[in-house]
Amino acid sequence: MRAAILLALGLFIGVVATVMTLGALRQGTPFHQGLMSVMAHHLGSLRAMGEPGTPADACSSQRVGAHLAMLRLAGDDLEAAFLPTMNDERFRQYASNYRDALDAAIAQPAQSCETAAQQAAALGDSCSACHRDFR
Repeated sequence: MRAAILLALGLFIGVVATVMTLGALRQGTPFHQGLMSVMAHHLGSLRAMGEPGTPADACSSQRVGAHLAMLRLAGDDLEAAFLPTMNDERFRQYASNYRDALDAAIAQPAQSCETAAQQAAALGDSCSACHRDFR
């Protein structure tokens, strides 16, 4: 009787530990969460430039360029942040499309708040395409 109880207890503990381990692995790494937070901040800052009442000097090409540069740097780390937990050619394509959209935005710096907001919308569409499949 004692052996059966210990065996059942051991199996229960093993199942619980396995479920907890799989849950932790599925959540991803703190690196990918931090990367997404940084990208959301800079994209949100670009979107805010298109809001009514934004002073024109808040949308200078230098400020817009700084946000785009940070988004581009973060874009270089997308595979490093996500592919250790998954290996998907679609993700690689989405990351490449995102970087291409950023390169196009950097090549034509925004001259006004409206242009910065349009660039943010295009980048947001690129982000949303990936999030539709992988979120």
